[in-house]
Parts: sequence; C-alpha cells; structure tokens
Amino acid sequence: FNLLLLTQSETEAKLLTRCQLAKELLRHDFPRSYLSNWVCLVESESGRSTSKSMQLPNQSVSYGLFQINSKNWCRKGRRGGICNIKCEEFLNDEISDDSRCAMQI
Repeated sequence: FNLLLLTQSETEAKLLTRCQLAKELLRHDFPRSYLSNWVCLVESESGRSTSKSMQLPNQSVSYGLFQINSKNWCRKGRRGGICNIKCEEFLNDEISDDSRCAMQI
C-alpha cells in the first residue's frame, strides 16, 4: 500500500531542476527577458516543487510552483476565483494552468 501511494505521488508532483523549470516556463510563453525573475520567484516561493501548499494566517492557502493563493485566484474543491480554477489543479506536475494564472497575477 505504501509503495502504491509513493508511486502515485511521484507521478503527480515534481521537484524541477533550474534547467527544467526554465524550459517549462519558456514552453508556456513566459518572456525570455524575464525568465531569471520567474525562476527566482518560483525558487523562493515553492523551492521548485509542484506539490507545495501552505496554509497562511488569514486561513487562505497558497498552491503549487507559484504559490497561487486561494483568497482571490482559485477556489478549493471547485472552479472559481479570478483564474476560474480549482486550487488543487496547481498541485500536479502539469503547469499549463499554473502558468496561465501566474501570468494574470
């Protein structure tokens, strides 16, 4: 049972290297001229982990690579917020939705 749980977790979340992160950001149309800023932001916010979530003192939660906050940008358990997405979608290794929302912020 533990092995199955570990395997499932590995397929849903990644710890990206700096090079992987830079390539993914470029693939999702982040401007090359600001790439170092975005890499720095992601390193500072999530440590390049797609699965990081953090409860804040105001009871909101920040999710994923960009630590997108549930207060305004997404809703837990259902689509919503400015990005019209479930917050949990920011916790997997597919960063297309994370990228779209982060660029709105």
